[in-house]
Amino acid sequence: MKTRQDGAARHGWKVRLVKGLYRGGFEKEDVQQLFRLIDWLMVLPLELQGIFRDEIYEFEMEKRMPYVTSIERMAEEKGREEGREEGREKGREEGRQEARAAERSNLLEIISDGLVKKFGAAGKRLAARVRKSRDIARLKGINRALITAKNIKEVESALVEKT
Repeated sequence: MKTRQDGAARHGWKVRLVKGLYRGGFEKEDVQQLFRLIDWLMVLPLELQGIFRDEIYEFEMEKRMPYVTSIERMAEEKGREEGREEGREKGREEGRQEARAAERSNLLEIISDGLVKKFGAAGKRLAARVRKSRDIARLKGINRALITAKNIKEVESALVEKT
């Protein structure tokens, strides 16, 4: 209670308590359990958490003691953040793929309707061939050709043209 408003004092006491656990000859599991209690009771201000972690880490390296708890928690949080970022990136990529698929679908519908309206049964046959194309740039070229085409051969040449 004495350190409730004094983060630096709480930090000092927390360091002393944790080092005391290690020095007290407790088993690893006991140290971990007691540390969890101390860590829960003596929450440090954010700016002191990294300092505390570094001090304990150095102490452990000197004593060759494995440390867990708040370092584990920080590592887990970093892992969660990286996982969230990977998830966001995956979501963005899936969104881009969905957008490309929707654009392709819209283009195919526009081209198919235009071919049938402009060229009837011959346009319908060409539309079936156009549907096989996966290349959006090519589909856009076919659509442009369809707008100005005087005959179906002009649209067909846009289908076989390399873009």
